[in-house]
Amino acid sequence: PTHNYATAGTYTVTLVVETSSGCRSVVLSRPVIVNALPAVNFNLPNVCLPVGAAQFTDLSTIADGSQALFTHAWDFGDGVGVSTLANPLYNYSGVGPYNVRLTITSKDGCIKDSVKQLTTIYARPTAQFLAPAEVCLSDSAQFSDQSTAPASSVTEWFWDFADATTANVQNPKKRWAAAGTYQVKLYIKSAIGCISDTITKSIVVNQLPTSDFNTSSPA
Repeated sequence: PTHNYATAGTYTVTLVVETSSGCRSVVLSRPVIVNALPAVNFNLPNVCLPVGAAQFTDLSTIADGSQALFTHAWDFGDGVGVSTLANPLYNYSGVGPYNVRLTITSKDGCIKDSVKQLTTIYARPTAQFLAPAEVCLSDSAQFSDQSTAPASSVTEWFWDFADATTANVQNPKKRWAAAGTYQVKLYIKSAIGCISDTITKSIVVNQLPTSDFNTSSPA
């Protein structure tokens, strides 16, 4: 016979046989140990390209509490990446999606796996802004954010006006205290934590003219 046990434990199995003439054997008893099966689970992280770093965390458990003795086998779903670490870090090169499989083997050799689809891989945000190429020293320059974050939204702005001042609003105004050429920089962060490259533009601040004149008496 075949029998499936619903829970782990030690079970006493007995066997008695009887012949066609009615003769019965003695009772034979033997223990059967049913080991616990792992309950496989893991997180699906948010991933930002171009680095594509995905930190996976094993959340698997087992009824006998022996998860510290698990053997892990990860397949990251891109046809390349595998790992035997409990909590691996893997770098993806594209947005996917990827079917990630974790297979757990318990200390007793019981095997269980789980597959989850990783869809939270995001392209890198792009920082961009509009600004006047030059302004007069007495005027303020108006900056207009044009940044984008694919499949997300821009939530943080980091402006550097090249005179030891910064701003974190989306569309700042800036007035410089001295004439010169300033390399204004901007990078951004999206709602899911992806950071853009830094974009730099030159702003020329022109010196104000100096008014002067002479007076003379008529001849």
